[in-house]
Amino acid sequence: MFCGGAGLVDTPLERTATRGQHVQVRYGRVCGAAWGRLRNGRVGDRIEVWVPGSAPRSVRVRDRFDAEGYLVTPMAAARGPRGIRLCLYPAGGAAKECFPG
Repeated sequence: MFCGGAGLVDTPLERTATRGQHVQVRYGRVCGAAWGRLRNGRVGDRIEVWVPGSAPRSVRVRDRFDAEGYLVTPMAAARGPRGIRLCLYPAGGAAKECFPG
């Protein structure tokens, strides 16, 4: 796919959530796609990314293996990084945290 190669991807949003989860929105300029990325997640955490004009994409940390590295949402077609929003839904029912792009 060559969407995520070096020099081809922007990170228009990067935050550390209240409980230490690291979230990012990634945007591939060549392929015109965006996706969410989670690091330091806990089992049960979920991130969801909204791209204008596309259905939301999400991914959940299912086990310790998911929690050990980066976990990414499916890609969504995007005309650019503007207007993309990412929400973290922490495990255990803690309040969601949303970040505008």
